Amino acid sequence: MKSRLAMLALLVCALFLNACATVAHGKFQEIPVLSKPAGADVLTDCGKGVESAGQTPVVVRVSRKADRCVITLKKDGYEDSSAVVKRHLSGWFWCNVFLPYVTVPGALVDLYDGAAYKKAPASLKVTLTPSRMAETR
Repeated sequence: MKSRLAMLALLVCALFLNACATVAHGKFQEIPVLSKPAGADVLTDCGKGVESAGQTPVVVRVSRKADRCVITLKKDGYEDSSAVVKRHLSGWFWCNVFLPYVTVPGALVDLYDGAAYKKAPASLKVTLTPSRMAETR
């Protein structure tokens, strides 16, 4: 009886804890954001509304599952600058292919929680442009 229970537990673990991308890099990606000049407000919108992420230099944590995220930098006296960060299939996702009997569950877990993706670009370096209003003063 104990050996059957142990075998069942092992099977459950093999089915649900094999998602390579989930184990390797998780559901979130950290994107460093730098600006020149520093001190710009950083706003993110990954489809669930605009959220403040702090001021540059900052590391923004975004969901890998979101199809795209817009990162906007704002600073008084400068034009707003936005960058679109898109998702792409991660190389870690393909590791599921090398696990026989658990390929489909592992791939499904990675796709469901978003770990199957990576964001590009992986970092942002933005030089802000002085606004025309500031130049006329």
